[in-house]
Amino acid sequence: QKTFFSKYNKSQKIQKHNFAFTGLLTCAKCGCAITAEIQKNKYVYYHCTSYKGKCGNKFIREESLTEKLGELVKKIRIEPKIIDWLKEALLMSHKDEQEYHNSQIKSLQAQYNKLQHRLDKIYIDKLDGIVTTEFYQEKTNEWKDEQSKILINIERHKEANTNYFEKGIRILELAQKAYSAYLEQDNTGKRNLLNILLSNCTLNDGNLYPTYKKPFDLLTNGLSRSNWSGREDLNLRPPEPHSGALPNCATPRHILHYTK
Repeated sequence: QKTFFSKYNKSQKIQKHNFAFTGLLTCAKCGCAITAEIQKNKYVYYHCTSYKGKCGNKFIREESLTEKLGELVKKIRIEPKIIDWLKEALLMSHKDEQEYHNSQIKSLQAQYNKLQHRLDKIYIDKLDGIVTTEFYQEKTNEWKDEQSKILINIERHKEANTNYFEKGIRILELAQKAYSAYLEQDNTGKRNLLNILLSNCTLNDGNLYPTYKKPFDLLTNGLSRSNWSGREDLNLRPPEPHSGALPNCATPRHILHYTK
């Protein structure tokens, strides 16, 4: 588990104390950041910075905050019996996505080959004196530039073809074990996990009010097959792609409507 979150760790040597949850929370009363301080050389308390003046928001001990944040993570879950069904559904959706990207790659490769045929022909025309050197150079530069752009788009389609399924599986696995992963981490690891799950979280007199990132916002009440069916925002199949759309311009609404 620690390896999974290690890439998010950043050393902050400027501060004397590195408090795990600073910068993660905002004050629900005034909108200022929540900071932390050590009291009695022992206890860590989190509180509003009060940059806009004292708002009256209560202090909270780090131990209590850690537990309450864990409860937010605990809300993200999928019933174990549905995991295999979801993976199968994701795989079926992935097949449609593969067909789209493969067809785009085939079309782009045909365009590339057509340009290469032009390059070969104009080279012969230059040797035969049919076209001038200046015209040859102009068209060669133009067509090679087009080829370079085509190759970039081909690589994007290849990457999207692979990432589509892998990203969906990672989301499912993280949702399935998010709370156990949280419990196993030190405070820095807990913070890193919370950064993945939350886009914002406010603190109001010891109570937390989270905003979850997509698609985790869909999983906060637990996902079962009964509440899955019929929900448009959980459409398993990708949309019909727009003609000529680049892979980074067509985000499929796959298994968990993952758009981030």
